Amino acid sequence: MLAVGSDDTNASSGGKVFIYEYSENTHRWAKTETLSTVTDAVHDISFAPNLGRSFHLLAIATKDVRIVTLKPLPDSSNAQSGLMKLDIQMTAQFDDHYSIVWRVCWNITGTILASSGDDGCVRLW
Repeated sequence: MLAVGSDDTNASSGGKVFIYEYSENTHRWAKTETLSTVTDAVHDISFAPNLGRSFHLLAIATKDVRIVTLKPLPDSSNAQSGLMKLDIQMTAQFDDHYSIVWRVCWNITGTILASSGDDGCVRLW
């Protein structure tokens, strides 16, 4: 799985985070989801290490810090493409930087998220 963020400032272009999955059947990356809830420019994006979790955690740096949970839906893979459908939930949104957030980074176990922004602070979540 791969997540891509866009810094396109055009508000009409919709969601700014795209989820891609590699299909073994077609040997290509295919866009499976667009996170329509993220409409601000994305400055950084980071998956948490997946230590035995049945889901993925994705941190997004925009005008705030957002954490999104991506859960594969059971029996949802398309037999032809081999791609899975995802249940996407906004888990957390932190606006304590009161400014643009530039970087997000998980610790090695994926339990603590560090973020830095224009306020000159590094915050741990």
